[in-house]
Amino acid sequence: LLHGKNFNGAYWKTTVDALSKEGYRVVVPDQIGFGKSSKPLAYQFTFQQLAQNTKAILDELKINKMWYSLENIFLLWNYK
Repeated sequence: LLHGKNFNGAYWKTTVDALSKEGYRVVVPDQIGFGKSSKPLAYQFTFQQLAQNTKAILDELKINKMWYSLENIFLLWNYK
């Protein structure tokens, strides 16, 4: 579950529990600088870096197939 910057993984506990109960493997990393992740002083917070970090997590966990849903005030989009 890739969540927004201003939240940490614990915020999504109810969702994680529901998805896990349905048999989904749920990974909830906090983005660097937010939640329980490290907060380096000299770090470039860019979308490109976020994408690279996300790819590194997926590669490390050997996840090559995933389902995701994007949501914000202006957008609700599901993609498989």
